[in-house]
Amino acid sequence: ASLSQISQISEKEAIEKVRQLPEVKNYLAKVPNAHIQVSSFDEESGTYSIQVFEVKDNHTATFGWWEVEKISGKVKKSI
Repeated sequence: ASLSQISQISEKEAIEKVRQLPEVKNYLAKVPNAHIQVSSFDEESGTYSIQVFEVKDNHTATFGWWEVEKISGKVKKSI
């Protein structure tokens, strides 16, 4: 099967998967103005790199990074 025939998740869906993680939900409850964004997409591995962060005093305070596989939708914490 070609890649176009396989169900793939969008950036929006990848962000939503990260948003639903318990630790991210807890963080968002404490930091309601936090951001979740796709920082990059790696073609080779087929993964989105998602950053969860807040902007504080003109700098970015990162809570964490996650990788979301575009094909499987599998989420894993990055270092």
